Amino acid sequence: MRKDGAQFWANAVITASRDHRGELRGFALVTCDVTERRQAQEALRRSEERYRRLVALLPEATFARSGNRRASADSTLTRLLDVVRRCLNLRFNGLGG
Repeated sequence: MRKDGAQFWANAVITASRDHRGELRGFALVTCDVTERRQAQEALRRSEERYRRLVALLPEATFARSGNRRASADSTLTRLLDVVRRCLNLRFNGLGG
């Protein structure tokens, strides 16, 4: 917990501090805030899960590219691209519209 009471994800390393006789004198604690990394990992996990669900809906989709860099997609892939485009609010030039 931060001083202001907000919770955060942390990576902490605790090391025992000993004197010359080996007796415990205390502990040293180093804490790194890894909240942003955890949030990015979670966002990636959710994105990958959405992708897996989309691909599972249309497993037979095919995509072909010719030498002149023009692409074509079968109707199944065109539907998949349309779903992705709507979910992500994207535009694909030359692919399914």
